Amino acid sequence: MGKTIKISLATIILVTVLFPHSEAEIPISKVREVWAENVVTILTACESGGRNVSIIDSNGLPSRGILQFQDSTWADFSKKSGIVGDPMVPEDAIEMARWGVSNGYLKRWSCYVKVPETMRKIPEA
Repeated sequence: MGKTIKISLATIILVTVLFPHSEAEIPISKVREVWAENVVTILTACESGGRNVSIIDSNGLPSRGILQFQDSTWADFSKKSGIVGDPMVPEDAIEMARWGVSNGYLKRWSCYVKVPETMRKIPEA
């Protein structure tokens, strides 16, 4: 028997939609991609309700975009990932957030607590 992984029901549903044949072998890279997309969707809903806004956060610093990046977090992630862009551009923010959650930085968002516990770990092979 091959390796097994523990994933959430939401991830299983989305992967089933992407790979409708029950006998299909699903690459772990695709599982991780779908997982990250789900997590980022949850973060977006909690952080901004999907609105592209700039607000002053509880620490007195601005948080910007649909994923409420602070400038220091954006700069840190950009340096580590090589991703450039602007947190006020939704596509850039989503790309950066996918990188962040896929690389173990989920807790950099206060809304990580809204992510079900079963989805807080990066899927492993």
